[in-house]
Amino acid sequence: MIRGLIISALIFLMAETPRFAYVFAQDLRTNDDGNIVVGATVPITGPLATSGLLYYNALQMAEEDINAAGGIHGTSVDFIFEDTQQSNSAAVSAFIKVVQDHDPVAVFLSSYTPQNFAVEPEVARAAIPVFYGGGADGLGQRGNIWMFRNKQPDSVIVDAMIDTVVNRLQKSRPAILYIQNDYGQGLAKDAEARFQELGITPIL
Repeated sequence: MIRGLIISALIFLMAETPRFAYVFAQDLRTNDDGNIVVGATVPITGPLATSGLLYYNALQMAEEDINAAGGIHGTSVDFIFEDTQQSNSAAVSAFIKVVQDHDPVAVFLSSYTPQNFAVEPEVARAAIPVFYGGGADGLGQRGNIWMFRNKQPDSVIVDAMIDTVVNRLQKSRPAILYIQNDYGQGLAKDAEARFQELGITPIL
């Protein structure tokens, strides 16, 4: 499933959006092998690698599938990976390294919201299209035109949680447990606001 989403997102955006159309019409950047370079900054080592390696493997399989199908506009794709490890600073360094060393046409970012928030200013400076899996609504609300989210926003998850608690479990005094980072705090804040709209005061 992840593999298919990656392929679909990359091919569609490169073929259809004005920003990618400009890249391909004006400056089809390739490496020494004549291949299109796509960056990927994902957690390959450390605690976040549990899910990061799934992302890493999916990107590698997507690269194989795209090239086996003839590439993009007849040109093969090379994915260049950098490890974001477990810190925001490592994620920022990984993005800068990919951009400066390889000049990619696009970059897949970490799927962790705190790392996405940390990298966002560098994405704006680099003016390179990126795909990210962090769901925080606040990140999308920053209005960075170079960032494309490839999953549902957290507000959709919150709505599903509220529906389960209120309508299915019929609870009137829920507790919200969350991780202390941008992802968890944003999700908890959204959930608290939604509960309060329904006249329910959750325990935090």
